[in-house]
Amino acid sequence: MITNILLFLSTVILLNVYAFRGICILAGMLKNNWLGKIIIRSYFIIDILFIIFSLVWIIIVRYSEWHDFVRYRNYFYISGAFALIYFPRFAFVPFVFINDLKTFFVFLTRKAIYPLKNLFGRLKGFSVAGLLLSSGLLVSTAVFLMVVYGISIGKTNFKINEVEIHFDALPSSFDGLTIAHISDTHLGSFKCKDNVIRGLNKIACQEPDLILFTGDLINNEAVEAAPFIDAFSDLEPPYGKFSVLGNHDLGDYRRWYMIEEKDPDMDAVVEVYRKMGFDLLRNRHVFLYNGGDSIMIAGVDSWGLPPFEKAGDLKEALSPHHNYEFIILLSHDPSHWAEKIQGRENIRLTLSGHTHGMQFGINICGIRWSPAKYYIPYWKGLYRYNGQYLYVNPGFGFVGMPLRIGMPPEITMITLKKE
Repeated sequence: MITNILLFLSTVILLNVYAFRGICILAGMLKNNWLGKIIIRSYFIIDILFIIFSLVWIIIVRYSEWHDFVRYRNYFYISGAFALIYFPRFAFVPFVFINDLKTFFVFLTRKAIYPLKNLFGRLKGFSVAGLLLSSGLLVSTAVFLMVVYGISIGKTNFKINEVEIHFDALPSSFDGLTIAHISDTHLGSFKCKDNVIRGLNKIACQEPDLILFTGDLINNEAVEAAPFIDAFSDLEPPYGKFSVLGNHDLGDYRRWYMIEEKDPDMDAVVEVYRKMGFDLLRNRHVFLYNGGDSIMIAGVDSWGLPPFEKAGDLKEALSPHHNYEFIILLSHDPSHWAEKIQGRENIRLTLSGHTHGMQFGINICGIRWSPAKYYIPYWKGLYRYNGQYLYVNPGFGFVGMPLRIGMPPEITMITLKKE
């Protein structure tokens, strides 16, 4: 852990220094020397202010009388300030690197290929370097504005995503069944209760037949969810509400000094789910009936690849109906699908969350990308394997960085159709 932190800090420092070098070059190109000095000095002043803010805020949070989960949430201010300051700078770095490559290439060309000296010598002036670094500055400004949007609006700009999935094996009575799928509410991250209620009202307006929640109701402790019990309990779809536990719900993100502390909080988390009206599927299943037809809704506790816990037990969840014809499975971590679920053809649809789409991505003009894809291949949206489907919801809430950029909080409306 310490090694990772030191590696991260070293990378930040190196990128920051490299970006500063580009700022110095750009400032030196300005005819107004006074303006250039202000730009350079502002760079250091902002760094100093960030360090002072972080230290003061850590002391305030550490010695406050706030509840533990409120302290945790208030550390988001530091991560938000970090994103505002350093993400734009990091966006500037590639342009500095390209400029340096150009300079190096010109040097080699002029020394090694004398006949082309005049041609590449023309690339040495302000026209190319200035264009590159000015472009970098524009991109940095755009990134800054994106971060501002992500912090102020993006993280609570709930979107409805409609998905239609066709199955041969779907019982006729359930043709057209609508499911509201949500995941990763992380209620401890919200300062404003109204934002959560606004998202839940969007679900109510869709009038789903069924609500399925795939875990991470909280960040660390059951008390985070207490203010929202009434808002969730007001959602009453005809076929009910079902949920599973996520890795945060299992209490693995807080230091428990004694097991006697963790166990009662786990009981409290389960009780909160019950008060909200969820039927919590802890490695078990239920049946939904319509006329003479039925489908199975099964759920497992969070099952993930290291370092995440493998608490889910698929065998227990399906027992004794392992061969039931049509199963919808709730499993918080989508890595479970690739490792244990693919090939079990009667598990027709698996619903997951967990990834958040890393709360950052691009979804424009058919381009669909997020850094999450390098962490897990099934990171957002609908996937198919030999007639089996997985849908990964990018989350309702947020955690860590208090922002969402290009990855809005999602309420997925899934309609099941019989082929």
